[in-house]
Amino acid sequence: MTDREFDGNVFPEVFCIEDIHCMGRKGGGYEYRATLYHDQAGITVMFSAAEPDTALKPGCFVSVDWMATASSERGAVKVGGLCVRDCTASGFNPFRSVPHSWCVDRHQIECARDLWDASSRQLRKLLFATFWNGLHARHAIGGNGVCDQ
Repeated sequence: MTDREFDGNVFPEVFCIEDIHCMGRKGGGYEYRATLYHDQAGITVMFSAAEPDTALKPGCFVSVDWMATASSERGAVKVGGLCVRDCTASGFNPFRSVPHSWCVDRHQIECARDLWDASSRQLRKLLFATFWNGLHARHAIGGNGVCDQ
């Protein structure tokens, strides 16, 4: 991709980290490469950081610090960084960011989305702790989360 003007507003505000890798760079600092997912868009990004960020891990929600000029390297869009977001504190529905690799039964995810939208903030915290954390944990150990067949 050649450098050109870029409008990050065409992407969702919040993504789920599906996969992330951090490597030390010669001369200091770290390079991150992350696969981000939202039902409206999936994207691989890369960025540099002076220090490792232990909050960035698969299953957490992030917003992207888009750069004014778009460029890519090794199949990833270069961005300024990722900022961890608390989905239970905003209007964001986390079940809009369940990667297909975590759950192939999209009907179950649609039901979870609808339940989230119809729930109070207190109930959303419970739903998140029960379903999202369980979905992510079971995927991390090799299952398909709540969607095991």
